[in-house]
Amino acid sequence: MNIYSIIKIALLNDKDIEQWKDLWEKSNQSTFFNSYDWYHVCKEILKEDIVVFFIWKGKKLTAIAPLMKKNVYGIQCLTLFGEPYTDKITILSEQCEPTILKEILEELSKNNSIVLKELEETCINEWIEGHLYEIASENPYVNLKEDLKTQVKKKEWNLLVNKLKNQPFSFELYKREEAQKWISLLWEIEERSNKVERHRNLFRSLKAKELFLRIANSHMTVLAVLKYRGKPIAHMLGYNIKGIVFMAHHMAFDLEYKKMLPGKVLIVALLTHLQEKNFKIFDFSRGQTILKRHFSIYEKKNYNVYLPSNLVDKIWWNLVLEIKKKIKKYEKLIKLIYVKIKNMA
Repeated sequence: MNIYSIIKIALLNDKDIEQWKDLWEKSNQSTFFNSYDWYHVCKEILKEDIVVFFIWKGKKLTAIAPLMKKNVYGIQCLTLFGEPYTDKITILSEQCEPTILKEILEELSKNNSIVLKELEETCINEWIEGHLYEIASENPYVNLKEDLKTQVKKKEWNLLVNKLKNQPFSFELYKREEAQKWISLLWEIEERSNKVERHRNLFRSLKAKELFLRIANSHMTVLAVLKYRGKPIAHMLGYNIKGIVFMAHHMAFDLEYKKMLPGKVLIVALLTHLQEKNFKIFDFSRGQTILKRHFSIYEKKNYNVYLPSNLVDKIWWNLVLEIKKKIKKYEKLIKLIYVKIKNMA
């Protein structure tokens, strides 16, 4: 007996949108990427063909799963939308209850093979074994309810605080109309950062700029800017999730000012501000970096989970994941050999 009923919606009406927003407000798993705002931006700018599944348990809306048809390793399946800009799973559920999520996903995958990316370990750790999965990313974060000096070396923290106080830095936050006005700082500063030479610059296309211009209009969007003598030299764009979590999304700093540690100074200013406003978590989002390690002693793991609807898809995806594991193993070995040869030279 099915305890869930799933309604597939290709075009949302006003009532659907209201129900989505209401569930987002009630959920303890709300992020920018499972909000109606993100869905709407991707539909409008990326022109993605997103299908939304409303999952009901009796008369209660339990989850919303906006997904799109896509080819993943040769198999047509449902997966998250908005890539490569999406940092979190796009499914919204009322609460992070692993067994409930498992039931919902198994129901969804009866008719479609599904690949869910960037699922937090806390939502799947009770049922992940026996399924096809891989680690997607590490997700560092800062606990703002604790003393920040216990998470950053005290000497370094004091150094950065003194830089912020004693040098001609200014720290500013922009929201909504102001964020839209200043949004071009994202690609202007990125163009002067090391992301260009590392081929990690996000704003190579006009589409990316249009996307973030629309993102700036969300009530969640916050643009933090560090200026030196009035000139913007570093930025971080992120999202205010109910005054509880700040989710970082994009950051860059001007290489010309590298010796002043603008990225670190900006983070110190932002963390201090968020702590004063009683936020609980600063989420660095997916991916570990040297900069993030300076500020975070905590991290979660995110997973990609493969839910095949038939045996053929299961066998193929299992083969692909095994090959990927072997490639990673040899990559590590090659790096070790390279380091040894370099040290001997």
